Amino acid sequence: MDHTNPPLPRKPSSCPSIRDGMVSVSVDGEGEYFELTSKHNNKNYPCIMRWNETCHFWCGYAGVDKNNGFYEEAMEHADNAVVAANRNVHGGITFSGYMYAMDNHIPYNLGQYWFFGFDCGHYNDMTKLNPKGIFRDKDFVINNIQNLVDELTGAFEIYLRSKKGGEVPVEDHNKMIALAASGNPHAKEYIKEIKKDN
Repeated sequence: MDHTNPPLPRKPSSCPSIRDGMVSVSVDGEGEYFELTSKHNNKNYPCIMRWNETCHFWCGYAGVDKNNGFYEEAMEHADNAVVAANRNVHGGITFSGYMYAMDNHIPYNLGQYWFFGFDCGHYNDMTKLNPKGIFRDKDFVINNIQNLVDELTGAFEIYLRSKKGGEVPVEDHNKMIALAASGNPHAKEYIKEIKKDN
């Protein structure tokens, strides 16, 4: 299969799921919008795949709302959490911020969400400038976005939310107690802060 010029995202239309149970909405010239479910809380999060037309590689993004501890955090903060959890989103997180361009094409306003993203344009990836690199296809990008969603909703997120004065439901609190007992560093820090405040 020739990977030197991968296909562009499809024209705007509803299209079949690109993974079982996952519906994708293609947007002309912008990429594909879909939702992925966090393994930590079973909630869906907005995700985007965009094709970099200039350099020929995919980029992946996951968004969180204002109730998430990572909301409006710098990309370095999220990247440190991902690396610490040994999930390692491909190439590290290279974007954090709002996204507005696709607002008219999706079920709800993406402007409410703070996105983190990564790209597949690193030294060993296939790009326009590196045609002998490894091509990172849609499945690869989706798997990495799933890793990102899971890390943006894990123990470090609960810790950050608590530090910012956000609500920590009993279920999350109990989860952190259990994680602290098993040695999770973010959960241990959370418990330490709780004890300090009481």
